Amino acid sequence: MNLMLWMHDVYYHYIQLVMSPVCRAMPREVGGVTVFTANIVTYGRTFMCLLIAYYIKIGCTGAAAFLVIFHDFLDHVDGVVAKVQREDGRAAGDDGRWGAFVDAQCDKIVFITCLWTIIMCID
Repeated sequence: MNLMLWMHDVYYHYIQLVMSPVCRAMPREVGGVTVFTANIVTYGRTFMCLLIAYYIKIGCTGAAAFLVIFHDFLDHVDGVVAKVQREDGRAAGDDGRWGAFVDAQCDKIVFITCLWTIIMCID
């Protein structure tokens, strides 16, 4: 268990290292419209559950597995986005509690949708 926790911490450290400069370079707003926040990343990865479910349903397990891994990567990226935008002041008006709530609920939506799809396909 300690090895798994250590591996997760190393993985997240490298995601932070690589993605922080990318997140700093991304504009939060374009033409007065907010286009890049941690919550927007969370909403986007939540909609991925539809693609994951579709690929499971049609038997493309490789594509589904890739999207699940990409979903996990984006789950870490939304935390990096929140941290970077909080540090540079762009997230001054954001409510961190709402973001944490949305992140947790969207994780559950994706998990339940994928699990339901697998159960339906097996049955």
